[in-house]
Amino acid sequence: MSNDKRQSVMQKRDQLDTIIGPGTKFEGEITAIGMIRIDGVYKGNLTTQGDVLVGDQGEVNGSLSTEGDIMVVDKGVVSGTLTAKNVVIAGRAQAQIRSEDLLEIKSTGKVLGDVDVSKLVIENGAIFKGQCNMKEDIEFSDIPKHRIENVEGINKDKK
Repeated sequence: MSNDKRQSVMQKRDQLDTIIGPGTKFEGEITAIGMIRIDGVYKGNLTTQGDVLVGDQGEVNGSLSTEGDIMVVDKGVVSGTLTAKNVVIAGRAQAQIRSEDLLEIKSTGKVLGDVDVSKLVIENGAIFKGQCNMKEDIEFSDIPKHRIENVEGINKDKK
């Protein structure tokens, strides 16, 4: 791909490309380059290179996949599968979430489903029910031996 074409694609990723407005219902597949905002009801599979924002009136049932970020605001509702670089949930998500980097569940957020992440932030008041698979496993060889022994001692005392 030429530098001019690559630069054009990068600029389009940062531009709002598609809006599903309040009161709009759409079912089907969406493939885009730029940002997508959903304030209506969407059912289907969505793929984009830009960010995806699910607004206060937004409801999504299906798959959202992006090279960018996904944000579900306070009253937004998502069910299905979310795949992105970063995911921020301030609304409700009953979904399997795959985040290349960070999943952040805000204090108003509710997540029901399994997550695969590199980093996880859960604010006070948030709800998370599911299993979390951290992509980077910690090696016990990275932890000083005396710290492992202290933890093992604490566990023995609790029995």
